[in-house]
Amino acid sequence: MPMDQNQPKEVPVRMPPIPRFYPRHGGNIQLDANKSVARRAQGFGDAIAFSDRPLAPGEIFLLEIEDDERGWSGHLRVGLTMQNLQALDIPPHSLPDLVYMGKSWVVAITKTPLSLPEDDDRDEGPPPDRTVKRVIHLDEGIIRTGFQVIDREQLVGTPRPPLLRLLRPPPAAEGMVRNQNTESTAVGSRIGVLYTIEKGKGEMHVLINGEDQGPVATDIPVGTEPMFAVVDVYGTTKRVRLIQLYGVPTLQDYCRELIRNQCRRSTFAMQQLPLPQRLKDYLKYQAC
Repeated sequence: MPMDQNQPKEVPVRMPPIPRFYPRHGGNIQLDANKSVARRAQGFGDAIAFSDRPLAPGEIFLLEIEDDERGWSGHLRVGLTMQNLQALDIPPHSLPDLVYMGKSWVVAITKTPLSLPEDDDRDEGPPPDRTVKRVIHLDEGIIRTGFQVIDREQLVGTPRPPLLRLLRPPPAAEGMVRNQNTESTAVGSRIGVLYTIEKGKGEMHVLINGEDQGPVATDIPVGTEPMFAVVDVYGTTKRVRLIQLYGVPTLQDYCRELIRNQCRRSTFAMQQLPLPQRLKDYLKYQAC
């Protein structure tokens, strides 16, 4: 049957590759075989990692805190950099070292909300607009981040849970996170970083458990060099895992997440499963 020439042609949606960590990283970082888990082997610093490819405007680079280590001060740090990762002499700390090297914007995750620093402007006149600008918009079931427009209904019944549920911790971890004072830095908390373009300049946003913290860095000179995500597994944060938001996961990854959710992400429960130890280690992301 001849095709109707008036029918619009379907344009395939190009999904970004699965997020991975860049092979060059801080001296104390260990990556798993898939480069999706970053663990600090010792100390409290020298644990900077990067995305393995540049981010597109509005693309969320999302991770989950998998393990922590008490006895240190400070927590996870995230941000963006336009440094040449192949030639970069990776410093021991993202704050202040990497930021001082230039073309990098990093914030520390704390239990208090993130925001732009207040202006120290005491001149007479109307107060500046302090309205926090959000980048995640919900409009009749449509999720907008500036990178992709996603219909929630299209995600129902697929192996992927809705996007906002991915941004938040899983139900088992959510109760654990909310019962701690350091909610944003607790095991199970999900942290995302992205940038948008406003009037030709970039703005960095951080998402904490699905909540947009507003712009935490502005006037970023986007478009001149590639923009990579920065993850500093610092202080009490011991291990983080990347969360795939876009595209279709492998059956292996999906099965692992399904089993982990059934076990309420308890390493003790996973250890009791009637499986070979190698599979138990795989479930617990302990291949690194």
